[in-house]
Amino acid sequence: MNLNLLYQYWKLKRHEKLSELDIKKIQWKRLKDILDHAYNNVPFYRKKFDDEGIKPSDIKTEEDLVRIPITTKEQLVSAGTDIFAEGYSPKNCFSSKTSGSTGEPFSSYFDSKAWDILKFASKLRARRACGLAVGARIINIEACSAEEANELNKKAKKSPADLFLKKRFLSVYDKIENHIKFYNSFKPDALYSFGTYFSELIDFAKENKIEWHKPKLIFTSSEILDPLTRKKIEDYFGPNVYDIYGTTEVKEVAWQCTSKSAYHINDDLYYVEINNNGSYPENIGEIVITTLVNKAMPLIRYSVKDLGCLEKGSCSCGLNFSLIKPVYGRDVDTFSLEDGRKVSPYQLTMSVEQVPGILQYQIVQKSKKDVLVKIKPDKGWNKESELKIDQELKNALDPNVKIEVRLTGNIEREPNGKFKVVKSEISQ
Repeated sequence: MNLNLLYQYWKLKRHEKLSELDIKKIQWKRLKDILDHAYNNVPFYRKKFDDEGIKPSDIKTEEDLVRIPITTKEQLVSAGTDIFAEGYSPKNCFSSKTSGSTGEPFSSYFDSKAWDILKFASKLRARRACGLAVGARIINIEACSAEEANELNKKAKKSPADLFLKKRFLSVYDKIENHIKFYNSFKPDALYSFGTYFSELIDFAKENKIEWHKPKLIFTSSEILDPLTRKKIEDYFGPNVYDIYGTTEVKEVAWQCTSKSAYHINDDLYYVEINNNGSYPENIGEIVITTLVNKAMPLIRYSVKDLGCLEKGSCSCGLNFSLIKPVYGRDVDTFSLEDGRKVSPYQLTMSVEQVPGILQYQIVQKSKKDVLVKIKPDKGWNKESELKIDQELKNALDPNVKIEVRLTGNIEREPNGKFKVVKSEISQ
């Protein structure tokens, strides 16, 4: 592990002890600095500001931020190399590539300092806050091939960071029996993957009556961790299940602490807004993020197409970072109805999860009049369960929507390895 990474981790750890006011001061200073940097060095943002007739100096309060137009992935793709700050290019940056599951493949780029902070130091801070010890063994189960996972493991074993945190990788596409063999050999303290992966792992272990080395800590990410899946994981592994919110473009934005009441936003690394344009109920809206430490390709008021709401108050754990609760899912998977209304994924999952006899489910909008519900049934499933789903979803959507319930033994993942609980197949 390089010394700069340790230094950045040490700096982030110090912020855990700061008051809410002091954290906000750091956040605002970094926000002003990144706005100046983006205007002076990034052609894409200089044009965006100039087109609106504003300068960074015009942003004097948080309320002024709305004067800066929201940035979308489509705009970034169209801008080409104009999204890079002067002196940066793909050749001298670290990169992360989205899977393109939404039809918009895109690579984001990070300078070396930002990469150390966002890819490693901030994650380590969050995992340590949840009880992960120095020297702990952690396995990431990722959407990569088994060959890619083996290559990552070779590099991890040679890295100096292995002395500080032993991190290994497995492919989510590999057989679960191979995973269990690896767990029994490596004996991890923690596992990190999709919530639905753990659901499949639990089913396999129970069905085959397998005794294996179960870790004490479970970290979930990249999918909606619905209450049904969370309860299943906690019943099997114990209470130490923590969900993480982030995206490929910006990295880890918020995370659950030991209180699990909400997600702590990394306020020293991001400025997060909720944009409610009147299409969503109450205080729910699109999550809009400004990155504060990435100089190579800063993102200013970037809409990640996810839905959420900011939570008021403080957390019982004592950390003074802002709270977001909960993350409701992708805006692109909001169901659009014929009368113009939009129904969030969260409303739909709440409708189904009170129905007994379900191991796993997926709600798919085929058209504005047709919804398919795929059900992997449990022993408690019966005809009344099907009627209950029909009733609850019609209450949430529209009495005239046709609900088809289809029983299945397997619900497939998306091409990127993730699983969508709620999925819209119509244009928004």
